[in-house]
Amino acid sequence: LMEASPLAAVVNDKYSSAVCAHCFNLLNGKESIACENECGGVFYCSMRCRVLDSIHHEGECPILSLWSKSTDGNQKRGVRGLRLFLRLVYAFSRSKISACLLNLLEHDKKASKDSNLLGMARVINRFVDVNFRLQDDLIASMISKAQRNMHGIVDLKGQNFGHGLYPLASFINHSCEPNAIISFDGNKLVVRALEDIERETEITIAYVELFAPLEVRRDALLSHKGFLCRCSRCRR
Repeated sequence: LMEASPLAAVVNDKYSSAVCAHCFNLLNGKESIACENECGGVFYCSMRCRVLDSIHHEGECPILSLWSKSTDGNQKRGVRGLRLFLRLVYAFSRSKISACLLNLLEHDKKASKDSNLLGMARVINRFVDVNFRLQDDLIASMISKAQRNMHGIVDLKGQNFGHGLYPLASFINHSCEPNAIISFDGNKLVVRALEDIERETEITIAYVELFAPLEVRRDALLSHKGFLCRCSRCRR
């Protein structure tokens, strides 16, 4: 039904030396290619992937250089959360299309005044080049959008290689009886039909584990996505 590339995506720490930081394909013992500055935080399967990712990696490179030398577990976890938001800020600043797509995403309408999100935004802005900095309230809103709309990038074995933001896929609504499913080919998100879908029928996917009980599904959707599910299955 649809394929989409991420607006921004990062590999999880666990797989940083095993998965290409651009295409998310397994390195599988191949001789990996480090970033140009050898920050120690990203590796690539080819020079092509390194070149394609360079514009996205540029802003996080100095941080990853410090991260790779750190033995502080809390600091490493903090950097992990920072990278995706940094990539989003640069994508927003460099591309009008990216900015438009981000502006369309659902978010907590109180995000721009949330003290925790504003604090995170101020930290992020410190690491952004002065030519690309955004207002703190705009970054706070961006963080909220990412938190609500992020997809885990998972292979067929269920290994979670990282997280990415796919604005077009985020416009597909949830149902506990979906007619489509999401899978990944590297970092490319693929939407496939689970059944024949009639013309003008809404395409839906599942945001949560479908085998979970009603209240567990509803609680997960309310806390992570901000809505109470009233799909046909939940109303029965």
